[in-house]
Amino acid sequence: MSNIAHTRPAEPHNYFSKPLFAALACALYVVTAAAQPTLRYRLEPGDHLNYERRATSFALDSGQPIASTVARIDIWCFQRREHEALLLLTVTHNITAESSESTRGGVLCVDEFGRRRIPPETLIRLDDLQPALDLLPVLPVGAQEPDAWSTAPDAFRRVWRCTAARSEAQTGIGTPIDFVVEDELGVAEVLGQSCTGRYWFDPRTGRVTRFESQERDENRGVRTHVVAVVAQHTREPAEWADRRAEEAGRFLRTLSYEDALLDELMYPGSPWPRTRARLEQLWAAFQSDVDSRAASPLAPLADARRQALRAAAERLEARAALGVRWLHRRAGPWTLQDPNGQTMTSEVARTGIIIECFWTSATAAGLRTLESLRTLQAALPTSQVRVLCYNLDADPLRARRAIARCGDGLQHLLGSPLLELEPFPELPVVRVLDRQGIVRGIWIGWRPDWNAARQLALTLVRQRL
Repeated sequence: MSNIAHTRPAEPHNYFSKPLFAALACALYVVTAAAQPTLRYRLEPGDHLNYERRATSFALDSGQPIASTVARIDIWCFQRREHEALLLLTVTHNITAESSESTRGGVLCVDEFGRRRIPPETLIRLDDLQPALDLLPVLPVGAQEPDAWSTAPDAFRRVWRCTAARSEAQTGIGTPIDFVVEDELGVAEVLGQSCTGRYWFDPRTGRVTRFESQERDENRGVRTHVVAVVAQHTREPAEWADRRAEEAGRFLRTLSYEDALLDELMYPGSPWPRTRARLEQLWAAFQSDVDSRAASPLAPLADARRQALRAAAERLEARAALGVRWLHRRAGPWTLQDPNGQTMTSEVARTGIIIECFWTSATAAGLRTLESLRTLQAALPTSQVRVLCYNLDADPLRARRAIARCGDGLQHLLGSPLLELEPFPELPVVRVLDRQGIVRGIWIGWRPDWNAARQLALTLVRQRL
């Protein structure tokens, strides 16, 4: 705040009347205050925000409604250090009077501008939390104008272009802010998706009070209208929040152990029945450590993770089977075309140590993997390690469009013929081959980085395997 608001002004010269000087001082204060960004999150330990989110889908061609869902979104603040808050976000879909689907949750840190610091355990599950993240948009930072600003790219390289709707009357729910989501990686373009909307931010309470968006999916022929409104704000005691912060740390560690067990499915000695039992024990132990009597919001997440793993049992068993078929065995030969129609054989392409990625443009995870593979490729000695990408789309035209938009800088092959020889339980899949073409490592699913694959490849370089 300007010092003029706190300091008694000196006596004005004779050519200033006192009323005029006071008016000028007041005007200067107003200008100075207006120049300061006014949008800030004001989350304090113990805060709990509850939102109701309704999503209604319509057919693009007819405009007829297709489906409608209701979700509950909860944002808890457990801890605050300087300008950063430790948060738990949970999303529960398909709320009805009788039941609801299991809850998805994640822990992350958010500063007063909405900038996020996301742990790896949350990052690989970020799509589950997107409805909650929409209610924590990034606000203007530093010298950015509060009337119009662009956010820094998020974890998926998406940018929000924001404009305050100053032409409209202010309401009791806060400042209306229009936004357009732009995807720097081109993932949304390939998927035929777009998102625009408006949210209302109340600078007095420091939170979003209402959120609306229009999401279009041209490939599916669907338009979805989303409305989320804040339903309740409560605050728990500081002691309660401190205990939840400790539980949040244990929750992240438990997720990390889960991820390690799922990665081990690819290796001998980790059959699915044994891994399933260890996962059950892991989450049972976490649940016993959480104080359910204190209504800890982390208590239901343990049961939700167990339900999710049980629902994924068939898919996870297929992962283990893939590891049995591939690991420590020679990769099969192939003859494929590149996007330009040139024929290539595995004997020519697989020279040195190879990192292979199998992906499809049908999912955001597959398209986003290409960016992390570019980062991986840049960190490798290209004379000894090569990255090959196999697109498994059945439609070669779609495959070429996706490669042209999202696959720049990588070597691609049209790999759909491989599906006749090898069923993939899920995509993307990344594996590392040594110089003899033996599979030495396998990973399934999107990762923000491929450091484990890079480290394995560099180890094989040093060992001359």
